[in-house]
Amino acid sequence: MLAPDISNFKLKHTHHTFSKCTLNGDQLDDTIAKHSFNHSICAVFPDTLNLPSDVSECFSFSTEYYKISNIPVSEFVDNVFIEAFVKRGELTALSLDTLLDIDNCAAVTPRGILVLSLTKAVFQELGVDKGPAVDLIKQMVSQKIQLHINLKNSCFKPGKKNYDRIHNRLKKMKQLTMTFVLSWESDNAKVCPSSIAAYFHKRGYVVEECFPSKTNRIDYNVKLPSESSDPDEMFEWFGLYALGAGEYPDPFHQEFLSTYPGMDMETVGQILFIQLTGLFTTRKVGKILNELRKYMDTRASIPFIGLHVQGFDDAPVSWDNKANHFLTCGDNNYSFILYSNGNASIMKIFV
Repeated sequence: MLAPDISNFKLKHTHHTFSKCTLNGDQLDDTIAKHSFNHSICAVFPDTLNLPSDVSECFSFSTEYYKISNIPVSEFVDNVFIEAFVKRGELTALSLDTLLDIDNCAAVTPRGILVLSLTKAVFQELGVDKGPAVDLIKQMVSQKIQLHINLKNSCFKPGKKNYDRIHNRLKKMKQLTMTFVLSWESDNAKVCPSSIAAYFHKRGYVVEECFPSKTNRIDYNVKLPSESSDPDEMFEWFGLYALGAGEYPDPFHQEFLSTYPGMDMETVGQILFIQLTGLFTTRKVGKILNELRKYMDTRASIPFIGLHVQGFDDAPVSWDNKANHFLTCGDNNYSFILYSNGNASIMKIFV
């Protein structure tokens, strides 16, 4: 058998952007708001052994999201559902165990956009065209087409041709039945987030409570980048530390692994590291950021705080609800370095 001509395989490049801002400015919040589907959160606290209760609680989640099996996508365009949940809170929903490059996938963004990433055959069978509440986006790289349906659009309601056609066509598409993870936060503080689980349970679907996994560790006598380090060096150190990379390889592997020379470093007594994995809404990440801002006001001596948020590789949309151009790498994430002097640095990664 002939070997493939690998020289013709184009690599998918990952892009990085760095920016600086103020800790209490809008740029950090805007970054969070533009990244809807968050799978993992990491935070690093140098010179810290224990966190105050307010900060610790924002990293402690009980029942925060749900897994609902075998839902027809048409359920999300039901007018009762739209009025009760999409228009009265922030819904984040994502199809589970679907591969973006080959499968039909779906999601609902916090802004109320139902995203359908469809194969060409399924799109043609669905027979939905662009309309007042519908945008079409071609993903030529994977021969797929995305439909973005604005569930909050004033014309998207029963009795309107646009709504009735989409609702009826989706109800007939048996292949658009998927398992979703979702989280809903009401605009009314008196309404329980579990209301959405009760809604689907009453409609006969299997609903499972999901609990984010949490990992903590404390390391002692760790070397940190100095305050004069460039942002890219700070983020590089953050990534290495989050992965558990040591300053030097252990003797057993030393002959196989290269050493990382690092930069100007300073030793700190201890570092607290926290990692959460699950489904996290933009509101939840925003709450964590606000607690970290308050904490910085009480810890003038802390060198910095690092916060990293990792997206789902197979989410149909990535930054600012634009199509996720997944092929061999679906990286979409961001990191913050927060300083006690009121400054901050942002790194964003996308393909």
